[in-house]
Amino acid sequence: MRTVLLTLVVAGALLARGADAAAPAAPVVAPSKPAAGGAAAEGTNSTGKPAKEYLSTTVVDPESRELKPRDGFRFSIDEDPPSAQGGGSLDSMVFVSDGGEAMFPVSRSSSVYVKVNVAGRKIAEVRKELKERLDQDYYKNSTIHLDLVQVNRGGAVDQTARVTFYGEMSGAVAINEGEQLTISEAVLRVGRSEFADLRKVKIHRLDKETGRDNIIVVDVEKILKKGDRRDDKVLQAGDRVEVREKGLF
Repeated sequence: MRTVLLTLVVAGALLARGADAAAPAAPVVAPSKPAAGGAAAEGTNSTGKPAKEYLSTTVVDPESRELKPRDGFRFSIDEDPPSAQGGGSLDSMVFVSDGGEAMFPVSRSSSVYVKVNVAGRKIAEVRKELKERLDQDYYKNSTIHLDLVQVNRGGAVDQTARVTFYGEMSGAVAINEGEQLTISEAVLRVGRSEFADLRKVKIHRLDKETGRDNIIVVDVEKILKKGDRRDDKVLQAGDRVEVREKGLF
């Protein structure tokens, strides 16, 4: 009896091993090496289908990607003259707002911006429009560099409310659920620049009915220095905050 049982156990083990050998291995999505400019090629699994973008291991092709809110660009113009203060990076970080817009600085030495609707478009289209608009009003024949360096990996835009800063201060600030985030608090979270003019901070708020910007001007410097928060405006999701550089006078 013991011999029979041992024979059955061995036979079962051999059958299980044979089944494991016949079964295909589970597909593994491995990230590719990043391409030039901090970008990377799109990953695919063993079926040849694109990997789900929200996976942390997935790499993204910046040229074929449809741009989304919360994406971030590195942007520069070869013909842009140096800033009056000197120094500083040649590149600007530009983020796509919740409304799908990006504000591109005309120059490091200027407070003028070109607003481009980018959500759902390819980066090549954005480069083309941006160059055309820069050449039309500001440059004779600009050489622009626009690289996608940060991507929103959600399958759709996440529901975290955010406010985007641009100009002398740049970045995005999250509005926590149930929080009333004021402009002065948002400025402190982004981090103040010594060259930022906080006396006339502009809040650009999109009117969804008309499609136009409503602009609210706030003296944040007064709020922070004197502690008088009566004019400390509460921000809304999708607001874009413009902070200009201090003038000479």
